[in-house]
Amino acid sequence: MKTLFKSFIFFAFIFTCSFVQAQKKGFEVPKNYNFKTAEDYKKYDSTVLACTTWMCRLDVDKMTEERKQAEAFLTAWMDGNPNVKIELNPKITAFAETNPYLLPIFISAYAKYAITNPTEVNPVKGNLAGLKAVCKYYDNNPNLNKDKNLESLIKLNEKNKLRKWVTEQLKS
Repeated sequence: MKTLFKSFIFFAFIFTCSFVQAQKKGFEVPKNYNFKTAEDYKKYDSTVLACTTWMCRLDVDKMTEERKQAEAFLTAWMDGNPNVKIELNPKITAFAETNPYLLPIFISAYAKYAITNPTEVNPVKGNLAGLKAVCKYYDNNPNLNKDKNLESLIKLNEKNKLRKWVTEQLKS
């Protein structure tokens, strides 16, 4: 019985260490990616989704080198991608002036929406997905710079009025 219990403790310890190591490591940025054809972009869609999930869960001050690599990957994937068009509007992404860390969150959430809803994507829905991710990330990361404009967008989101605001910004 003692041997069984010790074995259980040992395996639980190994599993926990592996789990903690996997959390520390997080998302593995692909190496030697190359985007030339539409299919080259498409084959990385699931990687972009994993990258988005990882970035949105990662505290702003953690794994900064890995974050930079992930942002470079997302930028390369987004540039020239014929399958996913992300429209950045300076009125909507003004939060990036105060908190530049939030722009990759916005872009990755916009991309995630476009990948998972290929027949429904439009600038309003894409920008809305990006802003909602930014609002959530801002709320969960107290180390970000205070931004009154972003805080008012969070309130609009809570009142279900963010879509109307996005639509107005895209029209003007």
